[in-house]
Formats: sequence, C-alpha cells, structure tokens
Amino acid sequence: MGWIEKDGTRYFRFTKTVGRTLNKNGVEVPVKKEFYGRTRKEAEQKYHDYVSKATAGLSTDRLYFGILSEEWISSFFMHDPNLKGSTKAQYLANWNRIIKSAPFYNYPLDSVKPKTIQSHYNNLAAQGVPGDSIRLANLLMKRFYKYVEVESLGRNVTASLVIPKAQHTGESQDIVVWDDDEILKIFNGFDKADSRFRFKLLIVIAYYTGCRIGEILGLTYDDISDNTLSVSKQLSRDFELLDDGTTKTVYKINTPKTRNSIRLIPLNENVTAALNEHKAWHFEEQLKNHYKSDYIFTTASGKLYDPTNIRTALNRYYKKIGVEAKTIHAYRHTFGTNLCRQGVPIQTASKLMGHESISTTARYYVNVSLPEKAAAIAALRSPEENCAQKVGRKSGNEEFSLDSEQIKKLETVEISSLLAPPLGIEPRTNL
Repeated sequence: MGWIEKDGTRYFRFTKTVGRTLNKNGVEVPVKKEFYGRTRKEAEQKYHDYVSKATAGLSTDRLYFGILSEEWISSFFMHDPNLKGSTKAQYLANWNRIIKSAPFYNYPLDSVKPKTIQSHYNNLAAQGVPGDSIRLANLLMKRFYKYVEVESLGRNVTASLVIPKAQHTGESQDIVVWDDDEILKIFNGFDKADSRFRFKLLIVIAYYTGCRIGEILGLTYDDISDNTLSVSKQLSRDFELLDDGTTKTVYKINTPKTRNSIRLIPLNENVTAALNEHKAWHFEEQLKNHYKSDYIFTTASGKLYDPTNIRTALNRYYKKIGVEAKTIHAYRHTFGTNLCRQGVPIQTASKLMGHESISTTARYYVNVSLPEKAAAIAALRSPEENCAQKVGRKSGNEEFSLDSEQIKKLETVEISSLLAPPLGIEPRTNL
C-alpha cells in the first residue's frame, strides 16, 4: 500500500488479501489483488466495488470467507443501532481472537463447512481458551451467516455448532483477592509527592465499595453526597467508524448494562477522608493546568482515562512497593469476599455489588476457609437461645421494649460499618 508512479502519473496502490490457494508445490499461499486510484480513497473504493460485485455474483472470482465477513462487519454490523459500542467491542475482540486466527478465515466461502469450524473450536478449547470467548465469537458468526443466507450467498453452517468447554490444566479457579497484609502495604505505600498519588482515591473506592473500574471512572463529584455513592453510569469502550472503513477505539460515558448495576453504596469515613483530600488536590491541578472537569478521575489535561493506562500505572506502583500485581477487579473480589466474611446476607451483598443474579454473588460465599466455616458453626444457637434473642422478648419470657434512642441507633446502622479496615489499618483523616 502506497504511492507509485506509472506513465508519469502518480497512483495510490491498495493491496488486499482476498483468499488463499495452493501453489505448484502444494503449499497454501495468500491470494492478493491490487487496486489503483488517483487518491487513496479512490483505490479503496475500487476494492469495495470488487467486494460488492463478488457479493452480487457479478465477479467470476470465488467468494472468500475473510473478505466477505470483513465487508459485512464494516458495512452492517458496525452500524447496528441496537447494539452498544461496548457490546460491539466485545464481539469484535473475540472475533479477532477466535475467528481471524482460524485457518478457514482465508478459505473460499463454500469451502467452510460445519466440521471445519467445529474442529477449530475444539482445538481452541483443548488449548484452554474459555468457552465464553468462543461463544461470543460464534454469536457474531451466526449473525454473519444469517446475512449470507438472506443474500443467497451460501447456506448457514452455524446451526449444528456446539461450544466446547475449555480443558483446564488443573490450575486453581479460585477468586483472586488481596489479603490484609497486601492491602496494608498498598495503603501505607501512598506517597503524595508521587505522580501516581492521583490513583490513591481510586484504590480506596475500589476496595471499600467493590465498584467496577468503568463505574469508578464514570463518577463525578455530584455522585457522592451524604456519605453515599450513587452508581448510575460507567465509562465503556466504543467504536467510531472512520472514512477509510477502519474503526477507532474511543471511551464514552454510558448507562450500565443492567438495571441492578444502578445502586447506592454507603461510604465509611476512610472513603470520605480520601475523597476530600483528592478533591482539594484535583481542583488545585485544574487551576494550574487550565482545565475544568466534574469527573473525579481525569488525566493531567482533564481527559477521561483509558483503563489500560491505569492498569499500567498501578502495576508500576505495586512493583515499587514490593506487592505482586493483581487486576483492578481483584479489589471488587476482595469487597465481595469481605462482605461474606462479615456475615452480610447474600441478598444485601448482591445489591451492593450490583449483580444481575444472586448466583453470581454466591461465588464469594463458597470461597470461605475451613476456620471461617468452623466459626460460623460454633456461632449457631439453640432454639431456646434463638427465641430468647427475638426482639420484644428476654430470656425469661419477660416483655421488654426499645426506647426511641435505641430504635434510632438501629435505623442508622450502615452496611459500610461492617467492612472494617484490614488488620493494622485504623480509620484516619489523612488517608
């Protein structure tokens, strides 16, 4: 791809792989075609015209799976108004990983059989590729082949496909959490003079609220009031379609995927203290760098963060303080596990974490150590003791009542108070 000169005239040459074939030695090689134009856009248009003719059956060339699916994705799928950009991003990420790497990607369309695709899926599963990744790629395959069928370009070969389970290597599938010693080291390692201080509040919120990274990066200062955090939006990945048919990844603020993700989370004094410190520092930076933003987490120029850059910065921080790096999501897992260990009812934990199904929350309630299970059993009371503990009764069946002050205290108990700081970390105003 580039400019060439022919007969004194400059042309832009656009080369595309349109399939694969066997050479005289029986070796599979790519089939390439060149398209020329006075401008790059004209050359690319000739390529698209070639694809259109092939699709309409006006070309003597065979249709190829890769070239046709690429054209369908850019012309149809990327313009589907019923799918969010983050959903399209998820589909495409798995398509690129699962389908574009497939041997059949450059085969003629009529050479791709159900057995061809199924064998590829089975091989991936044998290598430990998660079934969800294959499933998402296959969903896009179904959409593509529906188009193939409707346009009479071939038959739908996806109906009989099955999604195999990954063959795990026996490694632990436990939820990854931070232990108390690690959290203590992370909290005590914050250095105000360090540029990575800007992520201090992010870690505090992640640990004490269990919010997803997209939810945290979508927070504005108005989302926190009266010691309560309101989750109603999130930063998510989207795509913009460029003039040349390619896509550009962008990040936008969108509503959460599910209704349960919209929730209120009480905050304890550690979070509010860290927020006040961050807010003063952030407003000072805005004045210094001449930008204004209502978002709590921004770059030094006021732009929204790319989560990848935050992960890179945090990994550098963990290395500096001598803590083995984990994903940002480990804070969310730690929050869920701590709720379980503090005896928070699973229904309450599910609401706090914004889970769509209580079965998702149940993962944390099976991730409990034997000593913790033994302590829970030891705490069980006899029927007589249970009756004695009922509100309105004493152990001798004597009536009693709660005064207004006691009732007031019960009504103001916050779930966040159940989440004690890790061992050795006391609430403090300079966190």
